[in-house]
Amino acid sequence: MKPSENKYKLIAVDIDGTLRDESGDVRIYTKRIFEKCRSRGAVIVAATGRSHVSAMNYLHSLPMIELLVSFQGALITSTADDEVLWHKYLSKQEIFGILDFLDSRNVQKVSYVGDRIYVQEMTSWAASYGERT
Repeated sequence: MKPSENKYKLIAVDIDGTLRDESGDVRIYTKRIFEKCRSRGAVIVAATGRSHVSAMNYLHSLPMIELLVSFQGALITSTADDEVLWHKYLSKQEIFGILDFLDSRNVQKVSYVGDRIYVQEMTSWAASYGERT
């Protein structure tokens, strides 16, 4: 197949549980496939719920990944130069509405402010989330 015949223009993958294996590494086979896809013209994107800094720290060993979608889609950056390509911040009204809604549910609240992660209570789940990300 010639590079111009590649039918895939963009490949998006999650980090945790997709790129990372059980040991936290990316398999050599996966890296080779990404390199082959990129050489055929596909743009490779990492999409994650992780914070920007956490994801970028992980992606430094994957130069074939060109874009990072972090914070559950709220920030898109170029991995080469960390240029912000798109972002969406929540307004105060949206934040208070979300917090009110979550108060009525039995969930653990996790929020990002910049690259800091805040939790309402340090539970075992919150501690393990912090270690993973």
